[in-house]
Amino acid sequence: MSPGSLIPNSPEVELICLRQKAGTIQVELRANQPCSPCPSCGRLSSRVHSRYWRTAADLPWEGIPVQILLRARKFFCVNERCSRRIFTEQLPGTVSRYARRSFGAAIAEGAPAATQVADRWHLLNNLFETLARSLERHRHLMREVRDLLEPQSELAVPHLVPEHALTEAQKRREQSRARRLERYEAMKALVDGGMNYSEASRHIGIPLRTVQRWVACGVFPERKDRKFPSNIDEFSEHLDRRYREGCRNATQLWREIKQLGFSGKACSVWYWLRKRFGFVRELSGLLPASRVLPVSPQHVAWLMLKARPSKHKYLQALYSASPQMAALARTARQFFEIIRTRDAAWPGWLEEAQNSPLASFARRLKRDQAAVEAALRLPWSNGMVEGHIHRLKLLKRQMYGRAGFDLLKLRVLQPA
Repeated sequence: MSPGSLIPNSPEVELICLRQKAGTIQVELRANQPCSPCPSCGRLSSRVHSRYWRTAADLPWEGIPVQILLRARKFFCVNERCSRRIFTEQLPGTVSRYARRSFGAAIAEGAPAATQVADRWHLLNNLFETLARSLERHRHLMREVRDLLEPQSELAVPHLVPEHALTEAQKRREQSRARRLERYEAMKALVDGGMNYSEASRHIGIPLRTVQRWVACGVFPERKDRKFPSNIDEFSEHLDRRYREGCRNATQLWREIKQLGFSGKACSVWYWLRKRFGFVRELSGLLPASRVLPVSPQHVAWLMLKARPSKHKYLQALYSASPQMAALARTARQFFEIIRTRDAAWPGWLEEAQNSPLASFARRLKRDQAAVEAALRLPWSNGMVEGHIHRLKLLKRQMYGRAGFDLLKLRVLQPA
C-alpha cells in the first residue's frame, strides 16, 4: 500500500512524514494553500500570523491506531472593516476550527441538509436536572413542610439508648462529613469575601461545579442515607408486634414469618432487625419512628413531574407554603406534558417560561428551537442508537479478559 493512498486526497494538505511511533501510526500533514478566506467577510488573505499543530484521530489501519498531526496556520484579515482581526484557516475534510462546539453546530456543518431532531428522553432528563438544581436552595423549606405533615413521635429514636459505640462505617461517614463541612465553610468564607468561584475552587481543591452547587444551595448539603426496599418489609407489622412483645430471637422470628410466606434466610431477618431497631437495651421495648418522606431535591423534583398535587398531601402543603415553588412546578410540569403528549402548545410555553424560574432552561431550548419542534412533530428518537451502544457495552463486558478483538468483532457484527 503506497503512502499516497493513506492520506486525504485534497490539494489543501501535503504529506510531510508517515511514521510508526509508540504503537501508533503518525501521519504528519502540512497546509499548503497560499491564502485562506476570512470566515466573517470572505476576503482572501495571505498574511500569516502564526503556525500551530492540530491533532486528530483517524480510524485504525489494520487494527493500529492512527494519529494525524496537521501543521495549520492563522492569518491576519486584510479587510479593515471586518470585525475579525485573526482567523484560523479552514481546511475541508479536516478538524473543525473550533476545538469546542455544540453537537448541533457539528451536524449543521457536516450535514447541512439533515433535519436535526432533539432526543425527547434527554429533553426530559435535562428538565429534571434543572428542576433539581433549582430546588437546592429550598432544602430548608422542604424539610419544614415534611416535618409539619409527619411530626416525630415522642417514643421514637430520642428515647433509644445505644448499647455500643459507633461502628467503623459510621465513624468513616462522620469523618467524611466533617471534611466536607470544613471545605464548605472555607469556600463560603472565600466567596463571601469577594473571591470568584474559579479562584475559590482552585484554592480549596474542589471542582468548580461543586462550588457553584454549594453556593446555589445556600446551606451545607447533607448527604442522605441510602435506603433500599426489602422483601421482609411486608412482614414488618408481625415483626414489630413480636418485638414489642419482647421477642429478640432472630431465628425464632425467621421461623414465624417463614410460615407466613417468607422465603429468605435467617441472617436476612437478623440484619433487618438490626437496621430497624439498632442496638437497644432490653428494657426499652420501643419501636422506631416510621420512615419519613425523603426530601432531597431529586425526589421532590420527581414528585413535581410525576405525582398529581390533588392526590399528594406533601405537594399541596409545599405549594401553599411557597407560591414560587408552585410556579416552578407548574412550568416544569407543563413542559413535561408537552414532550410526553407531543402537544402543540410548545411556542406559548416557551414565551411564558422566559419570565419563570426556568428561564435559563427555556433560553437553552430556544437556541435549539427547530430541533425541539422536530422532536414534537417527527417519530424519530435516539432510542435505537442507545440500544446499540448498550448492546456493544454488554458484549464487551461479557468478554472482558476472555477473548480478543477478533471474536468481539464477530459478535458485534453478527445479526441480532
